[in-house]
Amino acid sequence: MKTITFKNYLYQNALAEFNFEEVTLFVPDDAKDKISSRAQLEKIDYALSAEEIMRLERHLGLRFFEENYRDIFEGLRMISIEELRTIQGILFVNRTDFAKLLGLHKASVTNLYKGKNMSSTMANLIMERLGNELSHPGTSKSMLDGAALEPTPDEAAASRIHEARFRRLRTATA
Repeated sequence: MKTITFKNYLYQNALAEFNFEEVTLFVPDDAKDKISSRAQLEKIDYALSAEEIMRLERHLGLRFFEENYRDIFEGLRMISIEELRTIQGILFVNRTDFAKLLGLHKASVTNLYKGKNMSSTMANLIMERLGNELSHPGTSKSMLDGAALEPTPDEAAASRIHEARFRRLRTATA
């Protein structure tokens, strides 16, 4: 397998879709020089590294946070089951740990996945956990481990998270 940088790569999950300017792909050795378009890419077996997938997922998570935080905070929108699964993946926790992060029993989280008991308060808490993880990668694991280490902040993400929260506070108090 060889690595290539693919331009204008469309990536999507339950939170959003985005056309990334550059994505690093692993392609078969014999296909490296043959790929210049999305249609050609779809005809071969290629792979993304775990780090690249995490980068793309985090980017979409940040876009989701920015675009939906205010509506979720104000109770105008709930988090769908598919979005909940994707957020759990971005937090990089299993259901048991997800329940701990939310202060719930695992059975209560299972009910969330069945579409039951999603209050606006719970949706806000989930968004806060998402925002914390995006602005300080590793926060979820750190909280579960007793916050022994302070995760290194992602300054750009932290600024965007702060802006999304500030827009919400400004409109809520206006």
